[in-house]
Amino acid sequence: MYEVDGAAGTDKDMPEVSLPFADGFEMGAEMSGSDLLIAALELGGIRRTFAYPGGASLEIHQSLLRSSRIRNILCRHEQGEVFAAEGFAKCSGQVGVAIATSGPGATNLITGIADAYCDSVPLLCITGQVPQALMGLNSFQVE
Repeated sequence: MYEVDGAAGTDKDMPEVSLPFADGFEMGAEMSGSDLLIAALELGGIRRTFAYPGGASLEIHQSLLRSSRIRNILCRHEQGEVFAAEGFAKCSGQVGVAIATSGPGATNLITGIADAYCDSVPLLCITGQVPQALMGLNSFQVE
């Protein structure tokens, strides 16, 4: 239940919302979690990401390929990508986005995250994760 202008309603009373998805993401089509992530980044106005692929983040990179709005800068190391994202944010005034895999990939982001935090730089870091059934089994880069 919700109330708008004094009138009560339910979720089925809510109007359909049409969101402007890119060509590769159509509203109503079945979407994976990584497709939803990229669509959310698009809706948030993100036009550039900095990323280094790994086993646990490959689906995110596949979804990035289907986006006609976001350009990915392929970096050679996670620490380089997070500092590139930070530099982009400082120069452009936009949010810097870094995408890495789980385990050591996520760990390599920490210095850049700390630097951005100290300088109040808007930074979004996204990491992959192994399937739930493999958590706790030292399977940090399994697809």
